[in-house]
Amino acid sequence: MNLKVRPYKRGGWEVDIVLMLPSGEQWRERVRSPAESRAASKRWGEERASYVLANWQEVTRPKEVVPTLAAFEQRFYL
Repeated sequence: MNLKVRPYKRGGWEVDIVLMLPSGEQWRERVRSPAESRAASKRWGEERASYVLANWQEVTRPKEVVPTLAAFEQRFYL
């Protein structure tokens, strides 16, 4: 687990979480923390990371399938 807390552009703190999921893929989330202080933002990030690891199948979304040019042509020429 890699967790970084840095100042956000417009005030507050940004939390950058990088995890290796049990499926083997890497998951990353960069969000503005709802907490006011740096220490509270770090705690929030650790809690978010533990939640994602516990519920990783619900949190990760399947990747969108982009249609090929042939499928696109059939759909719009008919």
